[in-house]
Amino acid sequence: MPNSEPASLLELFNSIATQGELVRSLKAGNASKDEIDSAVKMLVSLKMSYKAAAGEDYKADCPPGNPAPTSNHGPDATEAEEDFVDPWTVQTSSAKG
Repeated sequence: MPNSEPASLLELFNSIATQGELVRSLKAGNASKDEIDSAVKMLVSLKMSYKAAAGEDYKADCPPGNPAPTSNHGPDATEAEEDFVDPWTVQTSSAKG
């Protein structure tokens, strides 16, 4: 049943996001320690379930089915990115000599 797995991963991903918002709102609203601890335990449990199902950690900016963000410094970097000047080393990747 390959079609049911991505849907359940997406549901789990959305549940984690919702639970994370709940934890943030409880902390911001100065809820009781027990209430916050309970919400955090549920969040951790959801994240562990996601990792078991997806084979990777939950990343808020990377829903299942979307490729992970890639680095700009790999072999697919564009010419403009290759000419980036690092202010700390004052070198460019296209410097000569």
